[in-house]
Amino acid sequence: DRNNAVYRFQFNRNPFIDYPQMAEYIWGDSTEYAFNFDGGALYSPTINVKSGDVVTFESVKNNELTTIQYNIKGSNIYSPLKLTVSDTENFGLSTSAISATDVTSDRGAVVELMYHPQSQGLHKALLIIECDDIPDNVEVVMQGACMPQYPTFVMIDGMKCTYSQNDDDVLLKLRNCTEPVTWYINGQEIEGNIFSPSAMDEGEYTIMFKNSNLHGEVRVKITQ
Repeated sequence: DRNNAVYRFQFNRNPFIDYPQMAEYIWGDSTEYAFNFDGGALYSPTINVKSGDVVTFESVKNNELTTIQYNIKGSNIYSPLKLTVSDTENFGLSTSAISATDVTSDRGAVVELMYHPQSQGLHKALLIIECDDIPDNVEVVMQGACMPQYPTFVMIDGMKCTYSQNDDDVLLKLRNCTEPVTWYINGQEIEGNIFSPSAMDEGEYTIMFKNSNLHGEVRVKITQ
């Protein structure tokens, strides 16, 4: 009677008076069931992933693809799951939907999560899982790191540390470099990239190479 009287003034009711068994579904012996207003008891729909879970990819180079097999398994699911990712530039999915049959199978459904970074740095995205049977979307964090491309190791090809003035001329060239470079000896440009020990006095010299992308140097000694 009090509940009815309150409703006439406030236009709301105390649900625990109308449905006293509701308390058992929150604190009692029926917490694993979903409350039903007609008095029936249904198992609550669940999946094995939750918001805040984190999937971390191994560090990769720019524009390199890496994948992770991700298992999603549920129970009492009757509607398909919809999958989206918040950053489609650096992350991807093998599918955008999973059937209820696959999710509730013994092994669950396997989704391929992909990390394909287009720029260097740390990247994060949300894997968003939606289902009509689950009241709130599940948001799983996907994160990965894109490292700089490692430079190719470049070295002067066939160069010795010491030359005699009687040694033959040397054609200066770089190993693992296809771009043209300019060569210098003690700061003076070498014509034709030809190093001539016979034309040099005794002593130590610095031979340097340079182009728009790289530079380096080596010291050589000239003896009689």
